[in-house]
Amino acid sequence: MTHLSAEQIAQWIAGQRSAEAEVHVESCGKCRARVTGFEDVLAQFRGAVRSVSAPVPVWRARRSLVWPRLVAVAAIALLLLVPLYREREARRRAAIEQQDTQLLQQVDAGISRAVPDAMDPLVKMVSWNSNEAQK
Repeated sequence: MTHLSAEQIAQWIAGQRSAEAEVHVESCGKCRARVTGFEDVLAQFRGAVRSVSAPVPVWRARRSLVWPRLVAVAAIALLLLVPLYREREARRRAAIEQQDTQLLQQVDAGISRAVPDAMDPLVKMVSWNSNEAQK
């Protein structure tokens, strides 16, 4: 067998070893050295990855600060807007109450009249005549 290709060495490192490749690595010092070298580099890489604690990504640290700020801004906005809303509602109620009062006064004036509007000329004439009769 010829020496192992880069693809065969990669398969060896990945754990996909053929019986023929195993026999060749055991008998060929050059291929054994290449495989051992790659395994050593991979082991060092694994060790380095495990020894270094993963830094907290910057965007996650910032994101954790965003929510409390948004909640605080929303709370402040509510504290400012609630009095404005209440004042607006009070004005609207006052305007409705004033309109209701005017309507009731108009109805009261219409009901309290003794004579309908159409008979006003007759009432004036009668009251004029009654004033003359009293003199």
